[in-house]
Amino acid sequence: PWKEGTIIGLYMFKGKYPYSITCDDGKLLHAPKDDGLCIQKIHGQCVAVFGPDGMPLNPIPDTPAKDPAAELRQENLFKESPPEDDCPLCNIRFPMKNGTITLACCSKSMCIGCEAQHRVNCPFCDEDLELFTSSFERVLGRLLHRMDHSCDDQEKIQAMCMLASHCDIGEGVTQNSAMAHELWMKAVELGGSKDAHYNLSMSYSTYYEERGVEKDDKKQLYHLEEAAMLGDAAARCQLGNYEAERGHWDQAKKHWMLSAAAGCESCMEKIKRGKKKGVVSNVEYKKTLRLHRKSLNLTQSAERDAAREQIQAKMKLGPGGVANVFD
Repeated sequence: PWKEGTIIGLYMFKGKYPYSITCDDGKLLHAPKDDGLCIQKIHGQCVAVFGPDGMPLNPIPDTPAKDPAAELRQENLFKESPPEDDCPLCNIRFPMKNGTITLACCSKSMCIGCEAQHRVNCPFCDEDLELFTSSFERVLGRLLHRMDHSCDDQEKIQAMCMLASHCDIGEGVTQNSAMAHELWMKAVELGGSKDAHYNLSMSYSTYYEERGVEKDDKKQLYHLEEAAMLGDAAARCQLGNYEAERGHWDQAKKHWMLSAAAGCESCMEKIKRGKKKGVVSNVEYKKTLRLHRKSLNLTQSAERDAAREQIQAKMKLGPGGVANVFD
């Protein structure tokens, strides 16, 4: 029955024998009392096995010490995300996406509803917007000046992120995705922003070849988590997808619920499907739906709805204002 020196993987009381030991190869070994073995009971089912000489046949592995920093990070990761900022002009919360305009002249942001009412002069610095944006050299010069001379780190970070986006897609400058990556890295070193962290997560996952870095799952996850903790609902949605792909459904659900509560439509759909499958409880679903609707209501205004309609109407027109027949 018992052979001394056998590597033991899991020790359990099982069956009719006094002691039954499951080995790492799946075989079940029995150790009757007269075999001279001493079985020490640890935490209920787990036991340590000793030979007749009192020496352990398989030492009990040390329990890994808890990492307070890692535990605190996990606790912060699943806290409710900070809400979006309010538009400084109308004092209505910025929408989660596709509704915020950042001005290159002063790096200030406003919603699309207010932008429709301030297309001539910047409402913050009174810059002639049409004249300023007619030359990208002027835009580039202003961004570089703020990066080098601004006393406000947040202004520097905003300028770096704007320039990085231009470099990444080649708008107004020669496309240089590697330079974009470096600018986002510098923005993070200065204190970071959810935009910088989210784009860096993409550098290490989807666009690593274009941006001249190695694919790195750990760095991708780190920057996604940083963006999520800063309030990026899209990053949190991706974290949910990341955990789901690895079978960590409880963590995935938590991420999706937090993202849906912040206004993410796709995560709200995931929670609805989870409820149908019995993964999400009725209480969790109702709470998430209530918070989701509240977040959406806080970002709505008649001016924003009108601006979106104008944008959608323009998108349906091709060059020269001709209707797009493929729409």
